[in-house]
Amino acid sequence: MHPLFKSITAVVGGALAAVGLLYAWPHIAAAGLVFHPLWATGLRGEGLLSAVHVGDFLVSMVLLLPLALLLRVLGTAHPWRDTFLACLSLVATSAVLVGSPSSHTGILGVLLALSPAAALLADVWLCVKITGRAPNNSSKPTPLRGAA
Repeated sequence: MHPLFKSITAVVGGALAAVGLLYAWPHIAAAGLVFHPLWATGLRGEGLLSAVHVGDFLVSMVLLLPLALLLRVLGTAHPWRDTFLACLSLVATSAVLVGSPSSHTGILGVLLALSPAAALLADVWLCVKITGRAPNNSSKPTPLRGAA
């Protein structure tokens, strides 16, 4: 597969993932899938806020797993280049559709805007660690050492 096609696929995949996240997160928040169980445990204040951010990160990792698997299937020659392009596309598409974090939100707003990109990086890293190198699925037999 041509490297340009892989890069375009990574950029389009990142943009589609951003749209998917923007569609899924209001439904997840409205259902209270992260907040309500944490509230029921008795967490309040900064502890609750920190736990919600960690929960949101983990849910983003689950939602971005198909994109990470797509990036892994694209090939092992330059996985981090394609991942960088997908993260850049994810953040740029989110900024265009929602708006970039403004200066009044401070550093927390910027970090929260970059959280899906960090989740995608963590997903790709996990995929690389779990799958390792792709097996040789060639139909040709491996020659024996010393065979002429």
